[in-house]
Amino acid sequence: MAQRADGESLGKFLRDRELLPYNDAEIARRMGMDRSNFSSYINGHLPITRSFLRRFYSVVGPEVEVMRERRKGILEGNGVRERLDAMEERLNWLMEEFRKIRGSSGGRGEGGGLGDER
Repeated sequence: MAQRADGESLGKFLRDRELLPYNDAEIARRMGMDRSNFSSYINGHLPITRSFLRRFYSVVGPEVEVMRERRKGILEGNGVRERLDAMEERLNWLMEEFRKIRGSSGGRGEGGGLGDER
């Protein structure tokens, strides 16, 4: 059985996915995956696994790096970096709280997906 991705890897994936100038259908196409399957991962119907992330980064990893560098260049020196760092900290905290809630919910948390580390 495939191993689920850890919370840190999930957070990185979500941030990197937002950097790309493509919609999910295009990312799925590049990954050689059906759009509805990709959507099932994104919407939490299927757990995001380490192998899914390896596939994602093998296809779009170099583009993600370029987009990170572009964003870094744009944000340097104008105060946006600090605000984004604070927002990222808040996102990480919210993801952790979400995992705690899903872990204590008993029933509905069975589906797996984003933020579910079981």
